[in-house]
Amino acid sequence: MKAMRSEGIEVQIGTYSLHREPAFADGDQCIHNGVFSGSDYAGGRCLALPLYHDLTIEDQECVVETLKAHL
Repeated sequence: MKAMRSEGIEVQIGTYSLHREPAFADGDQCIHNGVFSGSDYAGGRCLALPLYHDLTIEDQECVVETLKAHL
């Protein structure tokens, strides 16, 4: 995220590993059973890329090329 943002492309966390969030902690309302390896994997690797109505083809190409450069 830092690398993308340093080049002027605003990205956000793409998803959260909900079983690790305080609001979903084990308790009376929420009980976890098992290992959530998929959730942990996605939570540490997914990005929300820019997506809005006025995003031009050139902007999309810039996002893709910048992302490729930082993978």
